[in-house]
Amino acid sequence: MNDWLTYLSRHLDSDVWGLVALDYYQRQKADEDNHADPSRFIDALLENLPIQNVETTQFHKVLLCVSVQLLGKDFDDVISKSLKLLRIRNDNLTSEIVQIVSTHYMVYGQQERFVERFTEAAICAVNNSNSPLTLNPETLSTTVSRAEITTELPVNLFYSYSHDDEKLRSKLEKHLSTLRDEQIIADWHDRKILPGQEFDSDIDLNLKKANVILFLVSSNFLSSDYCKSIEVSLALKQSNKGLAVVVPVILKHCDWQNSPFGKLQALPKDGHPINGKYWKNLDEGLADVVKGIRRLIDTMRTKGE
Repeated sequence: MNDWLTYLSRHLDSDVWGLVALDYYQRQKADEDNHADPSRFIDALLENLPIQNVETTQFHKVLLCVSVQLLGKDFDDVISKSLKLLRIRNDNLTSEIVQIVSTHYMVYGQQERFVERFTEAAICAVNNSNSPLTLNPETLSTTVSRAEITTELPVNLFYSYSHDDEKLRSKLEKHLSTLRDEQIIADWHDRKILPGQEFDSDIDLNLKKANVILFLVSSNFLSSDYCKSIEVSLALKQSNKGLAVVVPVILKHCDWQNSPFGKLQALPKDGHPINGKYWKNLDEGLADVVKGIRRLIDTMRTKGE
């Protein structure tokens, strides 16, 4: 491993070494005589990788990606790796750095768990004081923009729509299957709520962790009290904070330009309704929406690099 770490250290100026780490692990795993334990492998990264000249939040972004890829949704273990990193870097640790690290967990909807575990760990910045660092949950969401994402993570996409337009939402979801299969998006709508789960809380959680929020716009959407008072209001707040990008997708002709989101760039092209006369058929309009979403995500990922 030492030879590999020497090679890896040459790539610390970019995220490519995170991908190298995953590749190295997969080659270890393929060797039956040297099977790698995911958790121990990540610990080896933390203990042996020469990170003293690497900015903490940059290192953590890649560490988190590697951890989630190898450990799946075991966020208790993933968070323990984050806390271990912060202890290692406590010679230059500040509250601002910790806040940025915590916002990385917003993509996974695990920020509250991280804050709770961090508070329990009582990590100190030894160059400032021996008192534990604290996080202010009210300011965490504005620390970094979640609209700037990395190429390693699927984009969380949320559908805000009226149930009267469910057939069109379903058709759009099918057209987005290529992005889903490429793991470019992880999309969610309220029909994915399981029996016994709380309707409002599930919508609120998935809306808050979304990177891209689609308004599926029609007169049904504009007249829906729930869409207007809950989803549109919260989505625009997320957009104003730089935490998400809101995209109106015009399903049918309606007076959407005079709505609270009327100045946003819409899809399909020039805001022509997908079932309007501009398109030869419905599929052509939906395909244009998919192209627009793909371009948007490519731009977001470029900014996040």
